[in-house]
Amino acid sequence: MSASARADALAALEAACRRVPRRPTPSAAAVPTTALLILPEWLTPIMTGEKTVELRAISSLKRGVRIGFCGSGTGRCWGEATFLHCEGPLDDARLAALQDAHGVRAPEGAVDAGAAIRTALNWNKVYAWHLTAAAPYEKPLDYVHPSGAITWVDLPAAVAAATAPGVATDAWPCPQCTLLNAPAAAACSACDTSRPRATDAAAPEGYDVDSDSSGPPRPRAAAPVVGDRVLRLDDVEGVVRARGRPGWFMVDLDGYDSAIEFEASELRVLSPADASDDSDDDRNAPRAAGRFDEFAFREASAPPRSPRPEAVPESVGEMRSLISSAGLSSADCVEKSELRARSVLALERLAEAKRLRDARNE
Repeated sequence: MSASARADALAALEAACRRVPRRPTPSAAAVPTTALLILPEWLTPIMTGEKTVELRAISSLKRGVRIGFCGSGTGRCWGEATFLHCEGPLDDARLAALQDAHGVRAPEGAVDAGAAIRTALNWNKVYAWHLTAAAPYEKPLDYVHPSGAITWVDLPAAVAAATAPGVATDAWPCPQCTLLNAPAAAACSACDTSRPRATDAAAPEGYDVDSDSSGPPRPRAAAPVVGDRVLRLDDVEGVVRARGRPGWFMVDLDGYDSAIEFEASELRVLSPADASDDSDDDRNAPRAAGRFDEFAFREASAPPRSPRPEAVPESVGEMRSLISSAGLSSADCVEKSELRARSVLALERLAEAKRLRDARNE
């Protein structure tokens, strides 16, 4: 699902929660013990009462208990309902009979509606989780998404983590899906987007932060200009060749064949007295292994190309295997188009890793 589609689904959920009767928002101590993680587009009809059955590929032993509903990628618990019981696995006839309750419609004109729904779901077994008395909260509850949570969220702990003194300010929102993540999380628990680096706004006036947020704020250095000799990482010097995108510069580092792009905050302008007097021969000598080799910067002369669409496997299982081999997660990918997009990202990551290995072996 595209970012615009996600935004539309979230807007529809917010509008739906405003137009139906709402229940008072419980305190952190009074929330349901668990909450179901569900996409906003499927949560909307639950909150309005139109959807009373949630289809899942797994069974549940819950019966007659309150559960909350956390919108995937929203960082909020929107409301609650009573989980009546789990029915299944469903046969095709029952799957078709429950269409009005679960909202998954067979294509118009389908000879066997139940079989068509099962094919669309692509699950070996289908279970019906029956719900009742669903209603949104007057104000959604913020929560910190636990790392690894896919179906159920320990709601009291997650809400407490978002409201405890000194914790809420440390939790960070994902720039891609807006999920509120735990302070120690390096990537978003829902979409795997890397944690954004600290920005100038997070540093005192006149100070900068490292691009990887690893160090404390430091006095802001003079902005480099084309022709400046600069220092970058372990006394590796270079000359600013050109300006790149806003706030970035192309730098010819000593001992490197191609210019590399750096952010201004990563560079320190050297005065003539500070600059090394190495000869051109020394600057062109092979570089020594060091901290610089640990950073995967892309050389401007050889940007990695996106994988061809035909390189992405068609099988869902093969796509999930490919994604896993690249160190990514596919847990949040519900539609095949989302798996395909994540597979392209996995291929890019694998190609970049191969390029770096080849560069080290040269």
